[in-house]
Amino acid sequence: MKKIYSKVEPEKLLHVIFDASEPIESRADLTNPEQWLQVSVMNLPKGKKVNPHIHNPREQVASSAPAVTQECWIILRGEIKASLFDLDRNLLHEQKMPQGHLLVTFSGGHSLECEDGAVMVECKNGPYLGRDYTSF
Repeated sequence: MKKIYSKVEPEKLLHVIFDASEPIESRADLTNPEQWLQVSVMNLPKGKKVNPHIHNPREQVASSAPAVTQECWIILRGEIKASLFDLDRNLLHEQKMPQGHLLVTFSGGHSLECEDGAVMVECKNGPYLGRDYTSF
């Protein structure tokens, strides 16, 4: 797992990249509990069962911090090149992400380039209000 921190605010985690070929024992939480988007990777052994369940409704805790869209990309097939940016919009990291890679973006900017085609899952916190980003 690669964690990418801001150079502007060195304690602020902006992006996490996970490669599915990395060994994990049972569960790897890629996000801290206080993040809006929660992402974990689980290694499920043969015969593993999760009993039927429903998540109980809970009250959302109001925060004085502005709401921000966080997202997760999961590369199912092909390869993309991800460019990850700091809070000041300066490039922090570039990486090719083939099948089995996962990116979580909490803050900062990002872009992608796909040369030969890819299938990717994108997950975001909602509700979806249409395009809510600024190009730079």
